[in-house]
Amino acid sequence: MRTELVPERRRQYQNGGVITDKTKADVPLTARVYRYKSMRGTDGFCKGGTALMDKFAGMVHYFIGKRRSALGKTVLYKLCYFSDFDFYELNERSITGMRYHKLTHGPAPSDFDAAMRYLEAQGLAREEMINNGDGIYPRYKYHLLKEADPERTFSREEIDMMDWVFDRYGKMTAVALSDLSHQDIPWKITEDREEIPYEAVFFRNKVTSVRDDGETAGD
Repeated sequence: MRTELVPERRRQYQNGGVITDKTKADVPLTARVYRYKSMRGTDGFCKGGTALMDKFAGMVHYFIGKRRSALGKTVLYKLCYFSDFDFYELNERSITGMRYHKLTHGPAPSDFDAAMRYLEAQGLAREEMINNGDGIYPRYKYHLLKEADPERTFSREEIDMMDWVFDRYGKMTAVALSDLSHQDIPWKITEDREEIPYEAVFFRNKVTSVRDDGETAGD
């Protein structure tokens, strides 16, 4: 693991004004960590604009194929989110470059629908809409049509991270995963419907941080 990056990155943020009054215990976290727009995009992974759609669609396809039963949208969202943000915490870059926004039920990828349209057009996966009976809030399930070939798109390190995230979270319910994501510092400090900053992973607590976990991916 690249845990040595964390204190160095914290110092860099503090010197750049990203952390304000870090030493004051009575200062809320939202006052100590801000959206960090001035330095975004310097690594080519956490910048605005179009995401690396081929990699994100590949991630969605990979997760759909990893569970025998159909995956729901909320669980799929969170598997992608934790894969990208956990990888960023260890490597200072995400896997896909996808942007995530803060919604009521947790982080949501901004271009998920476009990724699914691509997968359906390629005959790789399909979306099923399930009516709850009220006709207002349909649910969605995702089914595999053709096996993924992750080695064509991802590095071994990236695949290991996705496998680790799936093993850790893949059997959790949508409600449990949403509750967990609500405890993640990047989600907590972001305003509703705003983009979640990757850099906030360096201020995670033990609930979601992968740096100090004895079973952390990459160990």
